[in-house]
Amino acid sequence: MPSASVAQPLIPNASVPELPQPYLVFLGDACDISFAKTAHGLRDWAPERCVGELACAGERISIGLPALSPGCLLYTSRCV
Repeated sequence: MPSASVAQPLIPNASVPELPQPYLVFLGDACDISFAKTAHGLRDWAPERCVGELACAGERISIGLPALSPGCLLYTSRCV
């Protein structure tokens, strides 16, 4: 029986790709927080990997991360 602490791929011998880190969570043009469920999941399940959020201009929702731009991640893992 597989260990509960190690995720098993659905397809035997399939590799799971690693996504580049840190994560800048894109909220898009969501105007209701219920449309940002994936962003909330990332923030809750991998908080150490999420350094900020990015929303389209004029949008007001937030998941509680610092507002950053993609350029910030080129120079440092966090922009102040």
